[in-house]
Order: sequence, then C-alpha cells, then structure tokens
Amino acid sequence: MDVTLAVSEKYQTLLEPNLHDGYLLGIGLPLPRRAELAAADVAEKRYCITLDGVIGLHVGDFWEGNVMLDVTVSRASKYG
Repeated sequence: MDVTLAVSEKYQTLLEPNLHDGYLLGIGLPLPRRAELAAADVAEKRYCITLDGVIGLHVGDFWEGNVMLDVTVSRASKYG
C-alpha cells in the first residue's frame, strides 16, 4: 500500500506516518540512487519508505532496538 508522506515545511520532518518512538527495522539499497527504509510505528504498523534520487546516505549508531525521534527529509541542493 502506498502512503503519501506529509512533511513539515518549516522543519522538513516527517509528520505522517507518525514514526516518533517507532523503530527503524532496516535499510536497503536495491537500485542505484534508491534507498528503502523499513520502519514501524508504536502500534507496530510497518512502512517501507522509498527514497529515489539518493546521492549520499549516512547512517550512524544504527542498533537493534533503537527508537526513532524523527525522520528529516533534505533535498540534495542543501548539500551542494
């Protein structure tokens, strides 16, 4: 099922689905310039967030059981 993501214009943080206190379950790189993030909300509903046009991906401190604070979306132009 596809879900439209709602992103705050002011802070570029993901509003819907609400993943605050949810879990990042996995990260996949199935194709060049594509990343897929498997996540679950506090009710354990699962989502796959597909990011197309990815230029760079930095993941740090990714541990089993980590709880997400928020998801921030940035455009490539922000980084040059």
